[in-house]
Amino acid sequence: PAPEQTDTLSPRHRHLPLRSRQTQGSQRTAGVPFLTLLRDEPNFSAELVLTVPQEHDVTLNGVKLGTFKHLPPTLTAQWRFLPGATFNPYVGAGLNLTLISDVKLAGGALDLDKSSVGLAAQVGADIKIAPSWYLNVDVKYVQIKSDVKVAATGAKVTTVKVDPMLYGVGIGYRF
Repeated sequence: PAPEQTDTLSPRHRHLPLRSRQTQGSQRTAGVPFLTLLRDEPNFSAELVLTVPQEHDVTLNGVKLGTFKHLPPTLTAQWRFLPGATFNPYVGAGLNLTLISDVKLAGGALDLDKSSVGLAAQVGADIKIAPSWYLNVDVKYVQIKSDVKVAATGAKVTTVKVDPMLYGVGIGYRF
């Protein structure tokens, strides 16, 4: 729901996402990954997804405490079951490093950690639509959590968990 090409990590194909949506319970926020690069072998791929910062509301017992932004780059290793087939499903697992910023909680009385490291899991498929072109669909689960602290003292109050499900649809080209 990444970096420049180099000689040793040159991608054989790029995934150009059209849209991605994050959900947390009934809360939904839209975000668009701006770059995804894959390193491809017949069955194995590595994917690094970069996106724009996402904003989330923080609520306690239905009362809005404020907002924060997070930038969640995610790296996954993927196993593709049917390389070369018209429909090629895959599963993936990896890590997420989330950078947290623009924290506005309880009028500045509360703060969050500046980063979070968590696991990521995904399922998806590439669907061939022309000889070098494919449609990609996937769903990712990403663990994101942070301690909520009193801004003045740093004392921990509770933990906020985002743990979004990311839904992606994209068009790709294999080189």
